[in-house]
Amino acid sequence: DLALSGKWLFHAGDLPRKRRLGVDDHSAAKTGGALRHLESFGDAALWREVSVPHDWMTELPFDADEDASKGCKPREVAWYKRCFFVPDGELASAELIFDGVLGECSVFVNGVTVKRNFSGYNRFSAEIADYLMPNAENEIAVFVDARRSEGWWYEGAGIYRPVYIRFRE
Repeated sequence: DLALSGKWLFHAGDLPRKRRLGVDDHSAAKTGGALRHLESFGDAALWREVSVPHDWMTELPFDADEDASKGCKPREVAWYKRCFFVPDGELASAELIFDGVLGECSVFVNGVTVKRNFSGYNRFSAEIADYLMPNAENEIAVFVDARRSEGWWYEGAGIYRPVYIRFRE
């Protein structure tokens, strides 16, 4: 297993887009094009380093106008991304596993949408071997939409549990 906890890059809020993808726009499906529509995905000035597990709501100021049962904190969106090296060789399987992401999320590997998850209370995974580039840096990006709450208590927001890849040759 390759543990992907630890250092990730984080951006609070959404990123500017060159254009919105429509439901019938297939440029993001299996072509690696999904992230090309983001205007500043590669702009280092927009990102800061965080350690995963990470709950970005703990960093936000209290706001008396926000729901007290949610910790008096605003519900927002954010991005995470992480690069990792895949050695040369053929992989039978590479299962990307998230033990917990609070908020609805979309997961991208090298620009390809590989998974969407709609509940922050479940572990989920995606088979990503077909999207990895051997002997190269690969990138995982995660968009988290924490605007909708699932419980009656403080839930937090972000990648709040470990992330790893289970490889099989």
